[in-house]
Amino acid sequence: MFYHITPARNLKNIKTEGLIPSYDGSGVLGKGVFLYDEEGLEFSKMHALSQPGAQYSLLQVVLPQGCTVDSKRLGFGSSIYEIYVARCPIPPCNLKYLGQLKDMMDI
Repeated sequence: MFYHITPARNLKNIKTEGLIPSYDGSGVLGKGVFLYDEEGLEFSKMHALSQPGAQYSLLQVVLPQGCTVDSKRLGFGSSIYEIYVARCPIPPCNLKYLGQLKDMMDI
């Protein structure tokens, strides 16, 4: 099971277009859809919620058949976690909206 965190303002487009591969801001991960497993999700939630005023939404993701996924180890504070990079678009039918991050402390 994978999860994706996105700014809430992106939800309208995601509902019609799905998740489209893009480049991360650092260039380290390359082009893809950035996903987390349950362990990495906890660190990603903390990172997203540490940004004042940011509104984020959480999606559950089922990968399309044949989608290639790479993983990278990242750090948050003193912790290391995996981020997964799907190298394919993910259609809306493979996504489930779980809610706003600020309303979720434990998933």
